[in-house]
Amino acid sequence: MKRFNENITQVTKALQALLDEENLQSFKEILIDIRHVTRILATNTEQINTIIRNSAEASAQFVPSIKSGEEILRTMNNQILPAVSKAMLNLEIITNNLSAVSREIKDNPAVIIRGKTEQPLGPGEK
Repeated sequence: MKRFNENITQVTKALQALLDEENLQSFKEILIDIRHVTRILATNTEQINTIIRNSAEASAQFVPSIKSGEEILRTMNNQILPAVSKAMLNLEIITNNLSAVSREIKDNPAVIIRGKTEQPLGPGEK
């Protein structure tokens, strides 16, 4: 029984140390803050519900937008990018041809007037 009394005395001292004036004041402030937050939530319940509903509706609309974006990307990969790649290849061929013509004109400007085909040999030419 003596040991039981000692244990009760230790628990009582621990509780008294825990519940000193400063801690009790802090606990009261916490309860006041909780009451304040609870009142704000209770006052704004309708607004909070509206925000939650609007968020749910917005998310529901977001999913089709993502799917639409995926479809656009798929179309670009399957149709637009191959067409652009082919156009770039054609542009490279055209650029190479223009470079060859430009070199030819630079080497022999008369090709503009006479053309590229060789002219028949004149008298005395073999």
